[in-house]
Amino acid sequence: MKKPDFPKYCQIELSAGDAFFPKKTHSSLNPRFFAELYLSLQVIRHYSTLGFMVWDNYKWRCLDEHLLLNTLEKLIEKVAWDYDVERVDFSEATLYEILKILKRKAGYGNLPPAIAPDIIPLENTLLRWHPEMMYFEAEQYSPDIIINERMPVKYNPAEKSPQFNKVIEEILPDTEDRRVIQEYLGAAFFPVNRSRKFLLLYGDGGCGKSVLVLFLIGLLGASRVFDLNIENIKSGYELSALNNQTLLTASEAVSKALCTDGAEWVKKAVGGDFFQTRKKFCNEKTDHYGTFSLIIVSNNQLRFQFEGNGHEWADRLIPIFFGRHIPEERKDRRLVERLLQEEKSGIFNWFLEGAKRIRQNNWEIVLSPTQKSRIEYLLARSKPMQVFVKNYVVESAGESFASADAFRVYAAIHHNAGFPPLGEQAFYKQLSQAMQETYGAVSNNSSKGKCGRGYIGFKLIEN
Repeated sequence: MKKPDFPKYCQIELSAGDAFFPKKTHSSLNPRFFAELYLSLQVIRHYSTLGFMVWDNYKWRCLDEHLLLNTLEKLIEKVAWDYDVERVDFSEATLYEILKILKRKAGYGNLPPAIAPDIIPLENTLLRWHPEMMYFEAEQYSPDIIINERMPVKYNPAEKSPQFNKVIEEILPDTEDRRVIQEYLGAAFFPVNRSRKFLLLYGDGGCGKSVLVLFLIGLLGASRVFDLNIENIKSGYELSALNNQTLLTASEAVSKALCTDGAEWVKKAVGGDFFQTRKKFCNEKTDHYGTFSLIIVSNNQLRFQFEGNGHEWADRLIPIFFGRHIPEERKDRRLVERLLQEEKSGIFNWFLEGAKRIRQNNWEIVLSPTQKSRIEYLLARSKPMQVFVKNYVVESAGESFASADAFRVYAAIHHNAGFPPLGEQAFYKQLSQAMQETYGAVSNNSSKGKCGRGYIGFKLIEN
């Protein structure tokens, strides 16, 4: 069937010229025409660090160059048919010439920084937090909002999660623990977490401490999660694959994990610090800022490496202890999978309530007295003597105490205080170091006690 003589792509021809240039035996094509035509049919962008992205089904997705070249070839065939051109002569070089024009026309330089920290991208809508109004507002997606991935959950504010709530109340009977964990996990919905804290979930096997992490991953999507080995960070390449993830998890961390070279990195990852990760097989580095959500799960009571009183850890740590063992016969192997199928939107709303509270409180998570005591307990296990000196020794002019009396007090209180048992000589050595670090004091001959040495200008507090 003969095609009409008038062109079908008038507007494109006005700006880019004719589609084909007739020759004796064939026609050659105009690369600029086909670049302009493709841009009129598809919204794309090209970033130097990511390549082509296409706006498809109300979201941006990466577009492979080889697939784009195949699409351009089919587009040429279609236009040739529309214009009744029997033979078009073009090569791979011609296709790449069109691709080069597309890169220039749709070029946006480097990929822009991560989306605003007040956005939660969902399947059916985007939730934006308004700091002035203190509420979430749902809005439609647009090409101006660059989002690589959406959370695989649909927003329905009316949905509830009665089965999920029952599970949470069983594994976390303490209301303050549920409140704090709800706020921290809710904060993980945002692309950046500015609470400057990390979550430590501690408990024996079978107590349900990993359940909440699995629910969070199911809501976020696996592409936003990076599982790390804290001890291996010192290798330099443990974080080489870290790119667009926002949640870091350390599953079943060993007790000495935070006494390794990776401990300093943990504080950087959540403390707002700038750091770089090395890429494998090249000399390039990737820039990061410490606004990650971090959850450490452990069967072991972690020990912390620190100088002084450990304030740097106390300011970063949120400890949640799990103490209820779930009998084997009551365990549901498909619990997370099943509840995400049945109550996904309602479970999301439970986490979202925590996100709302932490944003209303300007990213601050207030710990209960019990939770603060857990921090003291964990630090005491790591450097018990510094904590002992801080709580049981005070400066007092004209007084003194013997090291042997201090050992007697320590032996009496160490169990209830969470301090490890120490032999007498080990105690004296650690006491000397702690007094030096805390007060700049050294032991002297003392008339008190059997040991004969002690500390002048200090008083021992005995319960």
